[in-house]
Amino acid sequence: ANLTVYEALKKCMQPEEFTNETYRRAFYLMQELWEKNGRVFEAELISYFHTVEEQALATDIFAAQIPKENTAGRFR
Repeated sequence: ANLTVYEALKKCMQPEEFTNETYRRAFYLMQELWEKNGRVFEAELISYFHTVEEQALATDIFAAQIPKENTAGRFR
């Protein structure tokens, strides 16, 4: 599932397109973790965020149902 979320976002959006800073940071971190480890674990990603609000937004990315054509509206 993690590959699907990261790959879907990567195909549909560039980091600069995220208007929400937490989503943008989460995307950059997902990219970094994927390139470093070949996988992204939700708990590892969330550990980079310190407030409950940020952690909830980062978790939201994993819970999302990514449409095949466009994800732009959900995470901006």
